[in-house]
Amino acid sequence: MIEPESDGVRESWPYDRVLLVGHSLGSQVAFDALNRLNQLVAQGEIKGFRQDGLSSASLAPRSITDVMAGLVTFGSPLDKVAFFLRDQVEDEQWVRRQMLAGFHAFKQRDWALGAEYPFELEPPYPRLLEDLPWMNYFDRRDFVSGCLDYYHKLTNVDCAFESGHFTHAQYWSSTNVYREIIQEMLHAPIAARAVRTQAPVASDFSMPFLPSPTPIAAHSAAMQ
Repeated sequence: MIEPESDGVRESWPYDRVLLVGHSLGSQVAFDALNRLNQLVAQGEIKGFRQDGLSSASLAPRSITDVMAGLVTFGSPLDKVAFFLRDQVEDEQWVRRQMLAGFHAFKQRDWALGAEYPFELEPPYPRLLEDLPWMNYFDRRDFVSGCLDYYHKLTNVDCAFESGHFTHAQYWSSTNVYREIIQEMLHAPIAARAVRTQAPVASDFSMPFLPSPTPIAAHSAAMQ
């Protein structure tokens, strides 16, 4: 998906649309890949795209978020990774805190929750992918997954699988999951793709957020 601008092989983006999908720790890999893509585009290192995220085509330029169909995660531990494994920064290290917040910033909430600094640093990269649709599937009996509350502008879908004691692999056999992904991410017009904004449901990040799923419209029946 990522080709450096400097290799001199191709002058245009080689894909019509790209849908990025990650299961379990693969969702962390997908998340890191999108952050890296954002950085490379902003640095002018992706063929066929300018640093503002628009394609370099002279006629009808496209945004990088038009080319990317979206992100789908299921069985994702991204909230748990954010809670347990994020860099722990002391209150007085406010410069480092802001630098870290701007480095892996794809749809990431302000984990400092409005902390005041002596002065604010300019983000190292613009957030070029903030409008990218993101659907996250989880199940309450999949203890690896969960509703992703450390991030915003995504749709959390509780699959409510009807069977299974540990459902971490059950997404792969759910025809409803596949159908919904195709309908919402591949067939829906760009402006109509599922993106929801959720407000924080806790006053701080001392404990993980309680699940607060936001199913997409017409998602009512339990996943099979």
